[in-house]
Amino acid sequence: SSAVAQVILFTCTVFVHARMTQACAGPLWSDLLSADSCKDLNVSARRVLHAFDSWQASASDVTVLVQAVAPALRSADSQRKLLGSLALLAASGSDLPRTALAPLASEPVYMGLSAVLSNPGSPVVAATAIRAVCAISACTATNDKQWRPHRVIGQSRTVLEAYPRSSVVQEAFVVGCCSILSVDHPGLGSHGQELWNVLWPLAVHPREEVSEAVALCLSRLTWFAKPVGPSGESRGDSPSPRAEEAMVKACESFLRLFDLIKRPEDEVPLMAHLQCTRLVRLLGHFARSGQSTVALPGRKAVDTESATVVLPISRLTAVIDQVVDTLCELEAHAPLKKGLSDLFDEIVRFAAVLVSVAGSALLPHVLRVRRWLWRVLDAPMSLHVAHSGAWGEFLLAILQAAPSILLQRTLVERLLTHLLASMRSGDAVSSSAAVADAPKKKGKRKRTEALGDVVAPSAREEPAGSVSVAEAGRTCALFTTSC
Repeated sequence: SSAVAQVILFTCTVFVHARMTQACAGPLWSDLLSADSCKDLNVSARRVLHAFDSWQASASDVTVLVQAVAPALRSADSQRKLLGSLALLAASGSDLPRTALAPLASEPVYMGLSAVLSNPGSPVVAATAIRAVCAISACTATNDKQWRPHRVIGQSRTVLEAYPRSSVVQEAFVVGCCSILSVDHPGLGSHGQELWNVLWPLAVHPREEVSEAVALCLSRLTWFAKPVGPSGESRGDSPSPRAEEAMVKACESFLRLFDLIKRPEDEVPLMAHLQCTRLVRLLGHFARSGQSTVALPGRKAVDTESATVVLPISRLTAVIDQVVDTLCELEAHAPLKKGLSDLFDEIVRFAAVLVSVAGSALLPHVLRVRRWLWRVLDAPMSLHVAHSGAWGEFLLAILQAAPSILLQRTLVERLLTHLLASMRSGDAVSSSAAVADAPKKKGKRKRTEALGDVVAPSAREEPAGSVSVAEAGRTCALFTTSC
């Protein structure tokens, strides 16, 4: 009996030691991803995500995770597929060094995710698998076993085509492409043009998060364009368009859509205003982030660290011309509606970006820029009140990048007069809002004091650094006299 007791005691000791070793090594992934744990998806997903909060793993612990994930990905249960993909996505986003994450790029994981992508069962499972496969490809970019990005993007594209109306899958595909393109050398090879063709229609996506991510991807793809020849001819084998080619294409697409907006309201296609706004914002991304690989005579290529942007200024200013002329004319008859108002705000902000990026290169087009200023100054005051933020960005960009554009006395006088009127209009609007928000009290004297504080703000002590309308007027008078 004593021998049996010793055997039982030894067995218990070994079992407790094994459980303690597992607890120190990390969570029990085989239990978290088992078929029994997947019955309640909400609870199981929270348990998997919480397991990474205190996860301090090494390469061996990542290998344990991979061994538990592989069967879950090959399972016929869609919930197990989802949990397995979710665990891989969370692991790829952990703070572990890339050397520790190398087991994630193993062949069993790739085969499992490929099986999920070939038969996801639902858009949510497909989206999670896309995010996981792209994230692992990005975080193991320096590994010899890195999954080729063009294979990953090709599989993700197939899923995207299988769910053409799923915003979840579209967003996952775009975010996954951002992950792959975020590394220094994505390894797309000659497949950049294919990716460009897939991403381009999504640039006008109704969801802002998707369209912004697409703009980042397209801007990044312009960095992989091959250098043009000394005479400026394009390379037919370039994996992606150059930045100026992308801007010309965006301008052409915008002008086609904008012609539709000019029609009567009942003939304007649905979402045309939003798509125009998205294209203008895309132009801003290309101007700020796009790179043109221009090969000068005697130079075969450009430095990878350089960021030369060749702006098609004539095309860009023509787009701004059309929008400013049309919308200012419409504003003269009636206030702009929501879609057109957003488009006007975006085109003014893009004009500010163009001035900031082009700088003195915009001086040959100074008459055009001044014409924009005059058109906006001739518009009703309501246009300035509604778009004061964008208008201010445009003026500040001119003052910082090309102040000589404002060296015209009549323009400066009109501009400063208009700004003073806008300040007074803003004070009146603020006073009206403050009166509406003032507490209503029964005492006549207290109510009079409250109204006095709102109606006569000049009687109060102004904060340090504030400028009154009268003081601004005196400064403007001195400025115009010196012009």
